[in-house]
Amino acid sequence: MLNGNIVNSIEPYLPFFDCAQQLHQRFAPNRPLIYYVLTDSYQLRNIIQEKYPNITVITGLPIKHIDLGQEIQVSDVIDTIIENWILTETQIRLISKGGFGKIAAFRSGGNNLVIDVKEIARKGPTRIKSLCTKGKWDSMQRLASSWSLG
Repeated sequence: MLNGNIVNSIEPYLPFFDCAQQLHQRFAPNRPLIYYVLTDSYQLRNIIQEKYPNITVITGLPIKHIDLGQEIQVSDVIDTIIENWILTETQIRLISKGGFGKIAAFRSGGNNLVIDVKEIARKGPTRIKSLCTKGKWDSMQRLASSWSLG
């Protein structure tokens, strides 16, 4: 999951794709690599699809945030459930600071690899490379203790 509202370049996000490739080589080298991308930026979605057209899955569902205090449409809830269910089915998750990726991690039963990119992003590409090459993943307990559950 990647966050960003106005995006002109994929450059800031390339370390996360590099990480995914490293984790793929370490844990599933004989299986196809497919990116399932969730982001709240239409621009980033388009840029990623252009850069990785044959290995990227993007649902194309509208980007909506469901917040308390606003009118909620049933279709928005259904779209959110669909995207989170698909994320639940992935084997390796690089998730961002929000709760959406954590919900998928918890729903999966915690059996798959999860790396919370919040710490990685703050410490820069060197930290990303270190975590990804070592395959250091976050425990469900650590994810549950951080600030957002959804």
